[in-house]
Amino acid sequence: FRSLKKFYAQAIDDSKKTTLSSIYSGDLNLSEKKTKKEVSFEIGKLFADKLKNLNIEEAIFDRGMYLYHGRIQSFVEGLRAGGLKI
Repeated sequence: FRSLKKFYAQAIDDSKKTTLSSIYSGDLNLSEKKTKKEVSFEIGKLFADKLKNLNIEEAIFDRGMYLYHGRIQSFVEGLRAGGLKI
């Protein structure tokens, strides 16, 4: 989910119907000013690290109602840069 200022993401196991992990842009401690797209990219990299710690190497990305551009695209690129296969 993305709002005007924040970005949220969850990893869900559909077969067990449980949330495996989540991340929120408000949890980041950014010392320098970054654009929303840069923050989304950083969130993607951190989320990929979280998922790799749970032994998850591959995921399916559901963009929901959002178009694949802007912050959504930056987030997925961050996931890929973090080593997660989408």
